[in-house]
Amino acid sequence: MPPIAERDWSFEKIRDRDEARAARLESAESPDELIESLSASLTQACDSGAVRLAIDSKNNAFIEQRAIIQFHVEPELYDWFFNARTGYRAQFWIAPDNGQRFNERIIERVSAVVNEHLPLTVTARKIEVRHVDGSREDSDCGTIALPRDQLLNSLVPYASKIWICERLCDPAGGHVQDIGLPVLSGAERSPEKLAIPRWAEAVNPKTGETGEGLRSPLAAPEHSWLDVKGGFLNAEGNPGQIKPQNDRAGQIHFIGWT
Repeated sequence: MPPIAERDWSFEKIRDRDEARAARLESAESPDELIESLSASLTQACDSGAVRLAIDSKNNAFIEQRAIIQFHVEPELYDWFFNARTGYRAQFWIAPDNGQRFNERIIERVSAVVNEHLPLTVTARKIEVRHVDGSREDSDCGTIALPRDQLLNSLVPYASKIWICERLCDPAGGHVQDIGLPVLSGAERSPEKLAIPRWAEAVNPKTGETGEGLRSPLAAPEHSWLDVKGGFLNAEGNPGQIKPQNDRAGQIHFIGWT
């Protein structure tokens, strides 16, 4: 696969404000090395007890549950993941199916790390999701003991996804922190935008906004978390998704956002 050309994805607006950041993004390593770096961060989180585990479910019935795995990465890795030409969104820019295959490779590695570095039974937070006056509210409903195999059954590549973490679970319980708001609102206001012609005029059909894909989120260290969500397991233990993965892939490809 040839590299993405500078004319199609440049950092000129970032360079105007932060030359070091632009240089770092320009020199980001390969997609394969990105997967290795993500794997190393998740492994460290599992081994140190810093990984955060949760489940939520369709309509809060807790019949169809999915795994949620959250782990911290350095801000530079976060930036590479989301904004570099060799990063996650870039794989979808090339083609929706290319992005899906890359996502599946990451999930395969996540599953391998979970299998090798977590105990046979894990403690997770039980999360309820409600929508009040058009706003989403995540509530922590206590702990639940899960077999590691349940996490692995949920983490099938074709039904799972990774993205930046917007709602961070608290292992002590009682609170789900909205870390997406400061990161994404900061990216919206920041002049440090990507220069990607395809995404510049692309309209998000949900919001009517243009140019959302040009935002280049860079989280502060305390907000620099990634979030893996598995498929929802039905009563027979078969995983699936509410939103088809090819719809998500097409949205990232065409507008750079999901």
